[in-house]
Amino acid sequence: MRIGVTAARALNERGEQNITAALADVAGTAEMVITGGAIGGDAFAARCAHGLRLWVRTIFPLSVKEVDPDWRLYADEAEGPYEYRERNERIVDQCSVLYAFPAFPEDHPRSRRSGTWLTIRMARKAGKPVKLWVQDPGPSRGAALAKSSTRLDKPRGGGLR
Repeated sequence: MRIGVTAARALNERGEQNITAALADVAGTAEMVITGGAIGGDAFAARCAHGLRLWVRTIFPLSVKEVDPDWRLYADEAEGPYEYRERNERIVDQCSVLYAFPAFPEDHPRSRRSGTWLTIRMARKAGKPVKLWVQDPGPSRGAALAKSSTRLDKPRGGGLR
């Protein structure tokens, strides 16, 4: 299994716990974890996967200021840089399942411009299974621990155009 990971830039403690638990569940069985190399959730997932001795492929965004400066410490291989949309398409193309850790639910106004949700929509369109953990800070937006839900989307037909 090749796990693509897309995650929010700003993780709270619950988001980190979700990523850690999700990757720990596949340690020893996953072929690799594919991340987007950005600061925040991507970097946390790569560090976590590396710590679990999973192979980590990092696909970089074009904007260097968005790349985690310590990526070499935990990436086993890397490619890019690519424009954001192309980078996200490459993650989806290369994974057999997408693990997604967005900050907000899909219907939240802030999710419309979310790169995490863009990647989820790409995976759905490509017919890839998506496992989803939402950390929703709710009305306080700064809550130490956020509500979380886990859901497995069923693959849909179709492909990327």
